[in-house]
Amino acid sequence: MTNKKFYAVRIGRSPGIYPTWDECKAQIHGFANASYKKFQTLDEAKAFILQEEAKESTIDEGLHIYIDGSYKVKTGHFSYGLVGFYEGQEFEEYQAYAHEEYKTHRNVSGELFGALRAFSIAKEKGVSYLHLYYDYAGIEKWAIGEWKTNTPLTKMYQQKFQSMKGLHVAFHKIAAHTGHQYNERADKLAKKALEEGEYVERI
Repeated sequence: MTNKKFYAVRIGRSPGIYPTWDECKAQIHGFANASYKKFQTLDEAKAFILQEEAKESTIDEGLHIYIDGSYKVKTGHFSYGLVGFYEGQEFEEYQAYAHEEYKTHRNVSGELFGALRAFSIAKEKGVSYLHLYYDYAGIEKWAIGEWKTNTPLTKMYQQKFQSMKGLHVAFHKIAAHTGHQYNERADKLAKKALEEGEYVERI
């Protein structure tokens, strides 16, 4: 029995459903704000393609979340900071973690957990489209399978993303430490989480 995959490209050079990652990648690599996702069934892929397009990215509409991560060498703790907008209303949060196995990616560990929290917020709010803003490329690459997952954390992250049925994520990469207002705020919140010293041990 073959474990067939379907790669659906909703926004790209040539939107459609492709049987291999290489064919999908050709449609979205270097294409600004591409929208695509891997599915286990053809019906799920079709539903993704046919879903009404979200309006142009604006924090006044829909769910938009900015994330960043931080790491404290002395303690081995990592954290995320998050700034979000839901229908124009602003919110923020942060959290630090202690986990021997997951800390290997240092501040990237925190940013990955920020992304996981963003997915959870989307689920809690019952929305099907999330605009996620981040500064580390792996947030998208590991999620969609473009980068190999060769550590426990990246494997867990990809599995969590792929299990989010009905959630479509528009990934927006922001250049780190370039003065972007919300990226900088997320970074400060992540550092604040480490400074306060309240962390979660069980993940």
